[in-house]
Amino acid sequence: MYSKILAVLCAIGCIVLLQTESGAQKRASAARFRGMTYSANSASDLQDLRAIGANVVVLQLTIPANLVDSASVTEYRILLDNTLKTVDPLVEICGAIGLKMLLVLSSPPGGAVSIATPPLHRVFAEKAFQDELFTTWQTITTRYKGKPGILAFDLLNEPQQRSVAPGLDSWKALAPKLIQVVRAIDPDRYIYIEPPYGNPDLLSKKTAIVKTANVGYNIHTYFPSKFRSQGLDGRPIDVSYPKGKFNKSQLKKSVAKVILFQKRNKVPVIIGEFAAPRWAPNQSSFRYLRDYINIFESQKWSWMLHAWREADVWSIEHSDDPSDPNPSTTKTDRQTLIEGYFSRNP
Repeated sequence: MYSKILAVLCAIGCIVLLQTESGAQKRASAARFRGMTYSANSASDLQDLRAIGANVVVLQLTIPANLVDSASVTEYRILLDNTLKTVDPLVEICGAIGLKMLLVLSSPPGGAVSIATPPLHRVFAEKAFQDELFTTWQTITTRYKGKPGILAFDLLNEPQQRSVAPGLDSWKALAPKLIQVVRAIDPDRYIYIEPPYGNPDLLSKKTAIVKTANVGYNIHTYFPSKFRSQGLDGRPIDVSYPKGKFNKSQLKKSVAKVILFQKRNKVPVIIGEFAAPRWAPNQSSFRYLRDYINIFESQKWSWMLHAWREADVWSIEHSDDPSDPNPSTTKTDRQTLIEGYFSRNP
């Protein structure tokens, strides 16, 4: 029965995919958003983010790994419902204050079957969980259809596709089918697709190319990992920017495949995550963010900085002193930089 329903949805979707963008849809594709990611549930945090000028927040639907990784399909549905209950008031708040929410599914059915590098989502290993992913999006879409606080849905955060079990769809095949499930309920909702692991280098080979209205691509860039991870888990704080070949030219090369992907396919692109550790030496974090954002702006990409009031390592409200766990009493250079760009938001 499920396969018959899916076949009908996909048939309907094929018609939608062939439709030409209307003027309103083109304007939606061209809209600019600048904001931050967020993973808690505080109304005041969202109000404060809006107050400094952000017009978008990336909210991840996350279920603790120790629960989701071992949950059955039935248990997952309960966990998802409990999570959505915490999201409901945030959606209403965003609608009231004019802060748009990009709602991202970060904990798919079954969670991860393995966290060994690279990790693997269970939806690519077991049929029951891949099937449940369609039900999950039916549930989310029905719940938030027409909500003004929602900007868009993101189908799956950093899809962990190390391998694909026989008889299951790869992410490239699965994403278009999920789009049709959403479209059958909410035809005009904007939808974002991420490449596996959010990796820009996996855009062309591993990601579906969907050229239809209100579908875009969400890219995460944490280049290079040694800069991002310094100071974490006992690592030394010793990577400066710019230094030698680690400069703005290298930052642009890190997204060169994204630029080419967009040019070839003529699809919208956003940078849904990027970050710099606040304690990078000699104000490196400020210069790194400044240069990366300048590249994003030159491409007319919307972007969302990681992360608002999460771990203080990424905080724009904290100083660059790693020994100080408290927000700065004055604005940091990074906060001034980000607020300056937020002031350009419509």
